[in-house]
Amino acid sequence: MRCSPVGPTNAKLMIIGEAPGSEEERAGKPFVGSSGQELTRMLTEAGLNRNEIYLTNVFLDRPPGNKFQDEWCRGKKEVSQQYKEILPSLQAACPEVAWPSTYTWNLIAQGKYLLPEYLPELFRLKGEIEQVSPNLIVPMGGTPTWAVLGVGGIGKLRGVITESSLVPGIKVLPTWHPAYIQRVWDQRLIAITDLMKAKQECEFPEIRRPERFVTINPTIKDMIDYEPRIRGARVLAFDTETAHRQITCISFAPNSERAIVIPFVDKSKSGYNYWATPAEEVQAWKIVTRWLDLPMPKLAQNGLYDLQYLWRVHGIPIRNFLEDTMLLHHSIYIELKKDLGFLGSVYTDEASWKLMRQRSSDVVEKKDD
Repeated sequence: MRCSPVGPTNAKLMIIGEAPGSEEERAGKPFVGSSGQELTRMLTEAGLNRNEIYLTNVFLDRPPGNKFQDEWCRGKKEVSQQYKEILPSLQAACPEVAWPSTYTWNLIAQGKYLLPEYLPELFRLKGEIEQVSPNLIVPMGGTPTWAVLGVGGIGKLRGVITESSLVPGIKVLPTWHPAYIQRVWDQRLIAITDLMKAKQECEFPEIRRPERFVTINPTIKDMIDYEPRIRGARVLAFDTETAHRQITCISFAPNSERAIVIPFVDKSKSGYNYWATPAEEVQAWKIVTRWLDLPMPKLAQNGLYDLQYLWRVHGIPIRNFLEDTMLLHHSIYIELKKDLGFLGSVYTDEASWKLMRQRSSDVVEKKDD
């Protein structure tokens, strides 16, 4: 039996799963099996009422044997040819969607591309979203996240508010599917945390980001002019980025609204040197050293990484390094992840790191977990 969505058509919150299981197929409703019962418990713990939520799936039919990736996905070669054949009909059926000319966007998982014959299900889902017009969508799992955001990899996207690519203007907050929670129980607390955020976010339709003022590509004069802000900081946050065993830039934040980024490597310039002369670079490092020697407490994420680079490479000590967000979080929630992306998803309203920056071919040392 084809599974029908349930819930009020004016719901503030929409939850999307992948496809019905055997119990959902028999009942003709989503989230009624054991994972649906777990979803109800999780919603209750997060302060949400299931009866006020619109529940649906990306696919309303059950994949044979519940093996979605095996049955409805294929490798590059097969999908590439089918996509070329079906693309004209996709463009005709949904002209407002900017369909890519190649198949690569419909990558569900590593080496698994959705067969183009199932792409019309996105039209149906798009229509549902437009009809309900929720303030927030919570896609549960990798496939629903791909369906509404156009990218896979839920591990880098969960817990973060992002605008839907399927229906622009609609907020999306991905999290784990309850079936996954039942297999990996230590992720349950994270999913409930995401649902608690969803409870707040579904009360308004717009994406609200914190306001930031970041000074980039400064001159020496800019750094000197910025120094009063640094000296006035109650706690001074700092962070380094490294590649090829050298510091490429260092940033300072005197408060939660402002920061300055000081580069030392610029690939667009001859020799990759950001500073025009050796004398300028020496002066920039002297200012950095002066700021790090100020008496106020210093704060970093996994700061031991930054400390060893600053000391070993440049001989710069850090005075009064007192606060470390990674260690503090880990000391309170030892069972949870502690990398910067995870902390950002839990403690901030920033956008996803994965969607903000493109993958670089450079070797960049990992420092945040």
